[in-house]
Amino acid sequence: METQMTDSTQTTAADTCGTTFRLPDAGPAFISGTVVRPEDVSADRQSTDTGGPVPEAIIIIMTLIFVFSARRLMSVLPLIAGSILRWKENVNLESDVKATANRNLFAMTLFPVWCVLLWRYGVWNPPFVDSPGPGAAISLTAACIILLLLIRAALARILKPASMNVKIWKCGNDALFTYFTATALTSVTAAGTMAACGCSDNAIRMTIIYLGAAFWLIFLIRKMQIFKNSCSLFAAILYLCTLEILPMAAFVATAMFT
Repeated sequence: METQMTDSTQTTAADTCGTTFRLPDAGPAFISGTVVRPEDVSADRQSTDTGGPVPEAIIIIMTLIFVFSARRLMSVLPLIAGSILRWKENVNLESDVKATANRNLFAMTLFPVWCVLLWRYGVWNPPFVDSPGPGAAISLTAACIILLLLIRAALARILKPASMNVKIWKCGNDALFTYFTATALTSVTAAGTMAACGCSDNAIRMTIIYLGAAFWLIFLIRKMQIFKNSCSLFAAILYLCTLEILPMAAFVATAMFT
């Protein structure tokens, strides 16, 4: 009875599916090995490109400068926080010569570390920066940012309106260093914390981008509020487009479309 049932089952399967055949056994090449995903390749490639004597030396030197100047640098943090919250605090900060000097020292201390951060996580990574080694790539990144600042300073000198108060004009333009300090400090802190917690490089990169975009938008709003006290709103928007938005758009487009 069991033989008849088996035969009938095999006949039914053969009638339904047609000709059947047995696949060959899988060889060792198919039953062993690893699956490589694109994200694993990029992670391995990043791990071989990171580190090295140049980035480590920059971080160590800037850390030593920060430690020896910690008292001066920390004294300006409340003023930076107040400038982010209220536009009038930007005027008060720029009016204080000692606080402005401490702010500038803070920005210069964070600038090399921030360039290392941009290179390490590919935040700004055009082909001509990515191709050389770490030292050359970080140097090119810093040089491009300094060039952008020089172009911005030249435009500010050329486009300065005669009717605007000199202190207000200088305050609005120099406020960039206040918001850069806040951006770099929060980015370095966030990147270090996330790396210690085991977050992916892409998550750290997006966090740095979002922090930079948020502080830059706040800077634009505060600068427009500062300029609006000496000129019309329309003129303030034109100055923002010429001095801030167009140079930054060119800087971002360099990495996106090259």
